[in-house]
Amino acid sequence: MKMTKSAIDQAIEACSFSDHYARMYEDLTCRTPLRLPPGDKYALSKALFYHLAYLRYVGWKHAVEFQRERRHGLADVFQDLLAYYLRKVLGAEGYDVALEASREPPGGGQPTRVDILISKKLASGAVTPFFIIEVKTTVGYKRIHGNEAVYLRRLSDAAKNFGILDKHAIYIFEEPSNNGNGVEQRYWTKGKVNRVDGKSAPGQRKLPRPTEGLFAHIYPLFFGTDPKTWNWKSAENPTRQFVNHKGKFPPITKEMFLAEAERRLVTPLEHIIDLILAAGSAVVQNGHQQSAPGRVTVASNENMAADTGITEETSSGRTT
Repeated sequence: MKMTKSAIDQAIEACSFSDHYARMYEDLTCRTPLRLPPGDKYALSKALFYHLAYLRYVGWKHAVEFQRERRHGLADVFQDLLAYYLRKVLGAEGYDVALEASREPPGGGQPTRVDILISKKLASGAVTPFFIIEVKTTVGYKRIHGNEAVYLRRLSDAAKNFGILDKHAIYIFEEPSNNGNGVEQRYWTKGKVNRVDGKSAPGQRKLPRPTEGLFAHIYPLFFGTDPKTWNWKSAENPTRQFVNHKGKFPPITKEMFLAEAERRLVTPLEHIIDLILAAGSAVVQNGHQQSAPGRVTVASNENMAADTGITEETSSGRTT
């Protein structure tokens, strides 16, 4: 005889939200190394862009269909996805990627917590932290203006506490926009609008990168991961913004997401991985890392050169 489910079982099974959420956590904990075939040198960057843009798109759809005025925030999701791809690549090289790591100052006091800490196990058995990443989607329009020293000191203090060189402590921003003080213009040049059809390319990354102060330590990854901000101007949609975006949403295919990813890379994740590998190689060679006093210095711009179609040899020996 078929058993009738209890009221609580039926109520639980009416929504599979927690099952899907649990599956997300399970996927993120996978540590199998990712070894990509040659071909697309920015495959990791485009994959990360795809996930972020797709999540914002389904959030747009959810806001419309669920009648939710504001979408869910994705700051922690961005941090986890970034760490996931770093771990998939760096783990294969023997590096450890930890999130929300903390350490007390040498003389005691309030612990310093960092978003992402990268360490290497040396031949001696010692585990040596050598690279810090603070992760931001955006810090808001007025936060950086006049506060550059505050943000720079945050990196310097964290580096000192973990015994890491100042130049190996950086910020990764999801985007350079909405940060005030001309931050966007330091990393990205917007495309010009075509007067005939009203369309425009998103723009292009600005090179060389900043080499002084705080801005030398900020690495924005993308420009425009939110499909709402894309140019939707067409015969059916007379404005750049999608008409009635609070009540409707356009169909977006995987191919469209990847086409936008191709055009919206500000700092390829692969370049940041090269910086990390170069720093890690130095730690392995020296057997340790010692914090250097003085002002914060800048990471190398070597592999930030404009794409020329020629394969570049990076400082870590990995080709891009």
